[in-house]
Amino acid sequence: MEITLKDIAERIAPLDYRDPAELHIQLRNPKVKALLVPSTVGAGQTAAVKYEAREAIRARLLLALLDIGLSSEELQGVNAELSALNPLKVKGFVGGVMTAPPSCAKGYGVGLANLIRGTEAGESWVLRLRYVRTVDGARRISTRIMWAEWDDREGRGTKALDLLHAETHLGTLDVPASDLIRPLVRGA
Repeated sequence: MEITLKDIAERIAPLDYRDPAELHIQLRNPKVKALLVPSTVGAGQTAAVKYEAREAIRARLLLALLDIGLSSEELQGVNAELSALNPLKVKGFVGGVMTAPPSCAKGYGVGLANLIRGTEAGESWVLRLRYVRTVDGARRISTRIMWAEWDDREGRGTKALDLLHAETHLGTLDVPASDLIRPLVRGA
């Protein structure tokens, strides 16, 4: 099923207690619209671009991150993680999850598809945003899509990388991705 930006706004607005028209304007913002993946482009200048229903889920996550204060460049980094195409399958270490969730028994995907699959299976997934200050004074955010019940063993490794690159860890934020997208997953 294909939908327009207006349809996406109408699906998300009640979840955020916002006006659909205001949300539609925010979705048309080039730094958000450029990150959504169109399925078909209209024939003329005024023709509406169509999107797969799952792009409403991507839009919901990106708008939440925009509200948190991520810049356009940082949103692109998160979107790259959501758009990941190549599943990582290594014995004992599956796609960044040391202890795989039950729904991964039949295979493990990555990105937005994996987030949707896990949420449909009743699991809780988060977008982990790790903030560091680089040696040149810039803020950098790395993003990971993680099963919320994952036995997080990244502490020592990331601290070692911070020392290696002379970066200062500023903080880590777990965005409750499954909670944000659960109402939209049924329609995707």
